[in-house]
Amino acid sequence: MALIKTRARGLKLDDTFAFTGTVSGAGGGKVLQTTSANTTSTTVSSATSYSAFGNGMDLTLTPSSSSNYFLIIFSSNYDIQADNRQGNYGLWREIGGDASTNVSLGQMIQLGGKQTKSPAAFIYKDSPNTTSAVRYRIPVRATTGNEILFGGYFAANTSLTIMEIAG
Repeated sequence: MALIKTRARGLKLDDTFAFTGTVSGAGGGKVLQTTSANTTSTTVSSATSYSAFGNGMDLTLTPSSSSNYFLIIFSSNYDIQADNRQGNYGLWREIGGDASTNVSLGQMIQLGGKQTKSPAAFIYKDSPNTTSAVRYRIPVRATTGNEILFGGYFAANTSLTIMEIAG
């Protein structure tokens, strides 16, 4: 039988506790692996079609089980240089190096209108249902041909982090 040391005001955490046995029924949720990319460089997109973010914002992980999922976290800042200009950014996924599996996940996020300087970020949960390598990229475009600068205005890092979570 387990011995629990308690005090009237709660559990005394500076004591030593020994655990024997196994935990069952705990389910998923454990972080199995993670990868990330960071850059302080500014990425400029003046194309009206989507292109990958660049500067190392291209990550690949291979899930250990098809029932696991990925938590994707993107954080940056953006700067639209002129009034009445717009752009978008979002998330692309490709499975097993096959370009035909390239899909846009979720809705592309609309930026701008007037001269705008603001944070740009999202958190996305993806269930690719595969054990093949999964590649994620951040697509960007300026819908009116205007430049969009990421990461430069606030002199902050742009980061992309992906975590595999047990399903």
